[in-house]
Amino acid sequence: MQKKRVVIAGQIPPPQGGQNAMIAQILQELRRDDAFETVHWPFYFSRNLATMRRVNFEKVAELFRCLWRLLRIRLKGDVDLLIYPAGGPHLVPIIRDICLLPFARLVSRKLIIQFHAAGIAEKLKKPNPLLRILQSLMQSADSAIVMTNYNRIDPESVGIRKIDILPIQIADEFAAEFVQRQQPRLLYLGHLTPDKGTPSLLEAFGNIRRDYPDLRLELVGEPLVPYDWRTLERDVERFGIKSAVQLSGVLTGREKLRALGRASMFVFPTVAPYESFGVVLLEAMMFGLPMVASDWRGNRDVLGEFGGVLFLPNEPLAVSIGRALRAALAEREKWPAWGKQNRERFESVYARSGTRSGYSALVRSMVS
Repeated sequence: MQKKRVVIAGQIPPPQGGQNAMIAQILQELRRDDAFETVHWPFYFSRNLATMRRVNFEKVAELFRCLWRLLRIRLKGDVDLLIYPAGGPHLVPIIRDICLLPFARLVSRKLIIQFHAAGIAEKLKKPNPLLRILQSLMQSADSAIVMTNYNRIDPESVGIRKIDILPIQIADEFAAEFVQRQQPRLLYLGHLTPDKGTPSLLEAFGNIRRDYPDLRLELVGEPLVPYDWRTLERDVERFGIKSAVQLSGVLTGREKLRALGRASMFVFPTVAPYESFGVVLLEAMMFGLPMVASDWRGNRDVLGEFGGVLFLPNEPLAVSIGRALRAALAEREKWPAWGKQNRERFESVYARSGTRSGYSALVRSMVS
């Protein structure tokens, strides 16, 4: 009997990003399950972070290439299930989804929309013709996947009734060889942009160093437009922290693990409207790092009962970050216990084990 065919749509790294990494992981996990055939429908809209959310001729051409790839997939056999990644609330991904979703629905017997980038529900509160079109297209999906209970708000807002919550799980890459703690050292991983709190973190760090002159900060990632390296470096200079800040750029593999291993605390001050599930929080838990994080979107659901400080970004963001960091620094004696608590949460909830994931079980139930 011929195997059912499952298509996973979307872009895998590069560039590095939460959704791209998630799609790569889903592909790896489903390809390990021999109960069905897994096919990738690749997107190549953003070759690097500088082109994200921007319209250009290359992206228009990529729309047609995407449709051609989908046609070739369909010509090779029936598509029993297609998992499509919603692009989020920005104009360019909205246009992309409006152009591609009708064809995804047309060629597949069942369609699941994966909501990684959040924010559609909030955008729908205001009149927006394009979002109304997108809403009508999304309503035709058979179900939706979200990663936290908080994120149910987006598929519910477009009228999808069947919603599965599948937290991301990652391989446990912790090893003692990577750990060379440098006290006290703060670490941030991810895109560098005001939405992620970058300039506010730098400002807060500059103020705190007056009382903690030995404190260091490492930023791992690259700027996301409209933020850029020149502006980032100017901010570092402006707050007088050049000697205490390490700009490491994008790190992957063992180099990223070493960055996690030399940190003594992880900082995640995001206020991004598209924030849903910070995979970097899992990586910090994996290395048993205490944390300071914003109480924003799905962060509370991801962290659960964690070791660290969760702050409400309801003041100027730099003030909120600074207050939270001072609270954490005042309780340095608790950091080992906080780190142990976070490591235990990682092991019990987010560490991938075995050959089957929640995605495999869901796909089996949908195509059986």
